Amino acid sequence: MAGLKIDNANLEWTASGTPRSVEYGDIYHDAADPLGESRHVFLQANRIAERLGSHEGEFVIAEIGFGAAINFIQTAALWLAAGRRVPLHYLAFELHPLARADLARSIARFPELADVAERLFAQYPPPVTGCHRLHLFENLQLDLYFGDAVEQLNAHGEGLRGKVHAWYLDGFSPGRNPRMWCGELFEAVAENSRPEATISTYSAAGEVRRGLQRVGFAIERIPGFIGKRHMLRGDFVSDLPAEKAADFSHFPNPWFRLPTEVAASRTAAVIGAGLAGSSTAWHLARKGWQVKVFERAAKLEHGVNTLRQLALRCRIFAQDNPLARFFLAGFLYSVREFQWVSHGEGLEWHDCGLVQLRDGKRRRYDPAVLENLYPDEVLQWRSKEQLRDLTGLPLARAGWCSPAAGWLDPLELCRTWLNHPAIELNPGSGIDEIVWSNDGWRLRSESGELSDRNFPVVVIACAAGALRFAQLEGLPLLAVPGEVPSIRETANSSAIRHIVQGERSIFPAHQGRHCISANFGTEKDSRKNTVVDSLATVRQLFDPPSHLHAESVGNMTAERCQSIDFAPILGAAPDFPACGKLYAQLARNARATGLPPPAHHPGLFLNLAHGSHGLCSSPLAAEYLASLIQDQAPPLSREISTALDPLRFLIRDLKRQQAFGFRATDSRNAPIAPCINSDPGVNRGNPASGV
Repeated sequence: MAGLKIDNANLEWTASGTPRSVEYGDIYHDAADPLGESRHVFLQANRIAERLGSHEGEFVIAEIGFGAAINFIQTAALWLAAGRRVPLHYLAFELHPLARADLARSIARFPELADVAERLFAQYPPPVTGCHRLHLFENLQLDLYFGDAVEQLNAHGEGLRGKVHAWYLDGFSPGRNPRMWCGELFEAVAENSRPEATISTYSAAGEVRRGLQRVGFAIERIPGFIGKRHMLRGDFVSDLPAEKAADFSHFPNPWFRLPTEVAASRTAAVIGAGLAGSSTAWHLARKGWQVKVFERAAKLEHGVNTLRQLALRCRIFAQDNPLARFFLAGFLYSVREFQWVSHGEGLEWHDCGLVQLRDGKRRRYDPAVLENLYPDEVLQWRSKEQLRDLTGLPLARAGWCSPAAGWLDPLELCRTWLNHPAIELNPGSGIDEIVWSNDGWRLRSESGELSDRNFPVVVIACAAGALRFAQLEGLPLLAVPGEVPSIRETANSSAIRHIVQGERSIFPAHQGRHCISANFGTEKDSRKNTVVDSLATVRQLFDPPSHLHAESVGNMTAERCQSIDFAPILGAAPDFPACGKLYAQLARNARATGLPPPAHHPGLFLNLAHGSHGLCSSPLAAEYLASLIQDQAPPLSREISTALDPLRFLIRDLKRQQAFGFRATDSRNAPIAPCINSDPGVNRGNPASGV
């Protein structure tokens, strides 16, 4: 892996205000008329205006070399001027993204682009490798892939395959940046192109023309922009994508494959109205789906929604791995989503920041290692004195601050997500059985069927309640009960403006009370002094220990759902018995090759086990599922989706020659969780597992 962070572009500026790359020794665009150059080379050569006016369905444009964003902003402006007739999905790849300040400086010269540019600046991500999905307008989304273009195309290849209608090749010249114009890149471009795809580039180099021709493009030289004699444009005429789409033998781990079925109608049922279910419903609805949400409880105010404060914080890892990438991408995505929803829907998003003291298990973490892994928006190491200056509080130890973190009311968030005209909430409607019937799923309760229709798509997002469905028997879910104290605000405690986290966390006061993070475990009766212990632990965050008000103490209970490997369970629902037969060979040879694709239940998807990090992981998980269901390029790489796939448990058990299944239950037939550390989300033993 290349690492979580990448380097921003190193720029210098010409006298005319044009950005110039120090790495490649070249300017980003024509100095005299960059907007005219962009229109001529890319928008007009690919007939974007004409195609947006006649195309049906989502139109996908991919750009290699996002640079100063001029091509994207002009394309978006053209789409807006055309009346937003079709959904626009823009994919942009960039190895050295401009820093936010440099991007703003470059675009400030063009006030006519301000509408789109301001929205881009508001969501522009830090330099973190991978895909960043930005929703800039309704029906316009921008996927920024930061990192080497070939590596990113290969990492996301299965989800992108055969989806791109138009390509902009806008990297630095072949002589200055040969990696951008290599045969491997051209092959990836061809694999991800639709049969009617077009391509254009300012380069007229023979090696570029021949490379594109080799992978199936009919290329012609046409007049270049002012001052340049020629450029290239082309049409894709090969059937290579269809051939490649049917051949995944070169993929490692063939049992992890995205579903290929596309629903006949845009109607879905979501089982569960918590964070996972509500977010899934909303992400489907804004992609044009009609969604029915079925919730067993009579009202939304139950479970985690009884808590009035829930923290958005990034789950931190001490090394780069697929889960570290998922939770970092999820954190940044959630920040953007909560900002979007707070501006558009009135959600109260409290971006107060979080301070994490270095105590307990976090003493194992080397600040220098984390500084190299995470951007400043997520994690900054600060001395004890610096944290005191930042917060104005007598904090007891050094630690990290997370400026982008914050909190919100989960009940308000779920209500906001569900308040969409395409979503119908059905409270008091517990689903006990789902049955496939020819063209869809029938939903049944103990009293009978709850709907007069079949649903082509069903998403199970009801936490540990998912185990009541026969299709998911043996899925290793843990239902972990917890207690969440709250205390009355005092004159001293009102100075708390950040979330302060140690072995326990305390939130800024809301409506006169501070919430304290949950104490999770199973032996409830043996923990009679939970509240007292929690208050004593919180006091130790301060030096001298803070005298928090111990009277008028509230105490709420809730359950969190997690998997036995502490990662969410996300993706198409496998047919476990069928997959057990398909991959039985793994029990004899864990490195067996030539295995078939997995068997999935048609139209059935899972969004489960977000544990104590639901605000960090649920929104991106919901967008990922909605993209799969929509047959849209998903925002997660194959490596990340593999780490979250529900089939991972069966494959693991087969390789270990163990029987698949998880049978530990309590008297309510809910899974029994092992006694875990009181700090939510910590997997004992290895700091690489994340906290």
